[in-house]
Amino acid sequence: MPYLTSTPTGIAGTGFQVGFGVPGLAHPLLAPAEWAELARPGTPLHWVVLDVAGGPGTRPDTHCLEAAARLRTAGVRVLGRLDIGRGLRTHGDVLGEAQRYADWYRVDGWLLDRCPASREDLPAVRRKVAALRRLRDDAHIVLGHGTHPYPGYAETADQMVTFTGPWSHYRWSQTAEWTADYPPDRFCHFVHGVPRPPPGRGAAPRPLARRRHPVLHRPIRPRRARRSLGDHARLLGRNRLADRNRCLGMKKTHGSVTRRTTVVIDRPTESPCRCHPWSSRLPSSP
Repeated sequence: MPYLTSTPTGIAGTGFQVGFGVPGLAHPLLAPAEWAELARPGTPLHWVVLDVAGGPGTRPDTHCLEAAARLRTAGVRVLGRLDIGRGLRTHGDVLGEAQRYADWYRVDGWLLDRCPASREDLPAVRRKVAALRRLRDDAHIVLGHGTHPYPGYAETADQMVTFTGPWSHYRWSQTAEWTADYPPDRFCHFVHGVPRPPPGRGAAPRPLARRRHPVLHRPIRPRRARRSLGDHARLLGRNRLADRNRCLGMKKTHGSVTRRTTVVIDRPTESPCRCHPWSSRLPSSP
């Protein structure tokens, strides 16, 4: 996390600040260090999603209550995760989970995970968002599409997730043209597998003596001298001559070539040789 949230040195400011949203973590008992890192002062977090057990669970969790309280004290929004199942879950089930999030964990908003993106589902999503805002007037609503939805969704919620996937796909992804009509902070991208920056960028690397694995973990082997084009040509010629001698049953002695009467390929079932691919048997020499 520090290599993502730390400010790189030597980069000029552009006036636009990039924030971070965490779509969810393991339970605080399983990942206490990660939850503590989120509440560290100075971390540029916009919001963190609280997912107790695929939702708010059946009863309040004391560990999740403490983690949410620490984030709220640090000035970070806490959002409850609502899985709307691409629009297949009923309106009452979604609102019931949202009410439990508000009563037990006092969340600042909700993430509508697996949100549909088609034009036909837009009225149903608007209805859910309007009902959530009645539970909390200043609720921060994030629509988790995972792709670019129909443009009408941009007027429904505060933010939209328009990409979900690994860094290898994200670096070549493209945005829809209609997104240029809205401010950049309206859109979110869920990216995993982000590589660490190379040495010299971002935070300074640790000294070699304090690293768990040394940098040079293998002995350096001397490199072989590169062959010139003439060396490759001579090597290719020797290989072809050796193949021809093996196929014709010839041998080289003291610089002179002596013909033999035997043939290497003496069975028709064997595959053709490389220098005579048109024949599977070579006739013996007279």
